[in-house]
Amino acid sequence: AVPKQPQSGKSGKPGGDRKTKRSEQEESRFADGSFLVVKAPEAIKDKLTEEDFSNVCESAGVIKHGMSVGALSKTHWFLRYDNQAEVDEVVGKVITFPKDLGLKKDERHEIVPYLADGPKSFYLSNAGPFKDLEIQELIEKKFEGQKYWMGKKMLGLIKTPKRLLLFEKSQGLYSFEVGDKAGFLLRFRAINRTKKCGYCGKEHEGGAGSCPLIQPCEPSSDLKNRLVRMPI
Repeated sequence: AVPKQPQSGKSGKPGGDRKTKRSEQEESRFADGSFLVVKAPEAIKDKLTEEDFSNVCESAGVIKHGMSVGALSKTHWFLRYDNQAEVDEVVGKVITFPKDLGLKKDERHEIVPYLADGPKSFYLSNAGPFKDLEIQELIEKKFEGQKYWMGKKMLGLIKTPKRLLLFEKSQGLYSFEVGDKAGFLLRFRAINRTKKCGYCGKEHEGGAGSCPLIQPCEPSSDLKNRLVRMPI
């Protein structure tokens, strides 16, 4: 059967990368660039309240009167800002969860851009006619010097067309395209925090990389930046 081609334009050539500043209709409303995210300490994730989170953010000086904060899930909380300048001023700062919230000691957590697993994890729904080695070679060519890991969804001994790409560092992209084989483009989309796993339909606190259906793609000595293990 001929694999269904992704809707990536009529030319059959890779389009432009989509940076993490704006969202399209199919992407989460949280991905419009105005939301930042903080991971809750594991020990108190089930009992952390909006008041607790607001207080630690206020102590860090990263919120102002009238702005929105809240829970994305048990493990992640959001802060919403009015404009890009405010986001740029706050992103990368650290807030401290004090031990009196129920921790063994104070915990410092970084404020990061909203996107699934940081913008480090990317979902490919259909590998099409490309072999795994070919895909990884395309990734190395496009992201020169960037360390990465790639896995595939397996159903028992059957390899499906779905792939998972994990970078060691954030790429600051919502999506990107590579390849042009018989007019078939590979479009990778950043994985959204609020969506269920695109590989098994369940939720994983460890992100898509913890999905039990994901197995590593075959490495090669010709690949210079391919990691042996998933990046943390």
